[in-house]
Amino acid sequence: MDTNQYTPQYSKYNQQYQQYPFNYYRMYNHNQQPAYNFPPPVATPNVPVQQSHVSTPVQNVTSLWMGSLEPYMSENFITGAFERMGEYPKNVKLMPNKNTGETAGYAFVDFYDPVNVIHKLNGKFIPGTNPPVRFKLNHAGNNGKITMSDKDFSVWLGELSSDVDDYQLYKTFACRYQSIRTAKVVLDSAGISKGYGFIRFGSEEEQKHCLKNMNGFPGLGSKIIKVSSIRTPHRYTR
Repeated sequence: MDTNQYTPQYSKYNQQYQQYPFNYYRMYNHNQQPAYNFPPPVATPNVPVQQSHVSTPVQNVTSLWMGSLEPYMSENFITGAFERMGEYPKNVKLMPNKNTGETAGYAFVDFYDPVNVIHKLNGKFIPGTNPPVRFKLNHAGNNGKITMSDKDFSVWLGELSSDVDDYQLYKTFACRYQSIRTAKVVLDSAGISKGYGFIRFGSEEEQKHCLKNMNGFPGLGSKIIKVSSIRTPHRYTR
């Protein structure tokens, strides 16, 4: 192997090596202080660290009216019935009969999301009732009655398949429109869907948008639904 080609490079590095003092390359002795000094630490004032404050949205509690209650249905019973259905009331208040002091047959139940609870549970059987009793829920103040006073903000829906209930109807439209107040599938005396229903809006703009864009919507049940403006002969009650 010809090492002559590396000789000039070696000579160059050897010359550089000779420029440094001999003790520069000695192994460092950890028992002695280094020849150089670090700069003294600079004192810094104690500045408090600002904690980030994350605002938590305030959740409003709203009361629901619950009717057709049997005498044995206590506040604990009602609370447990809701919990078994996956809903957790903030408070339950049974209303007494002013004359007898016994239960008046209705109560007020507080929820953070009462509209969702109404559409999810209304008409379903209350757990633990014998004979079976259905949930009868409405917004507090209506005493179980739904009026059609806001006709201008309502729409009629047709061609609803039999598997579509109030809750499914509500969830389908509530994810698109924020002002929905009520979604109702009309049932016959046997509790079977008649194939049509109603939706009430709090915004006329959203009602008009629904009329224009949701007619022929295929994503609810097994049929393509029809949407039209409210018709006077169509009335519904719970």
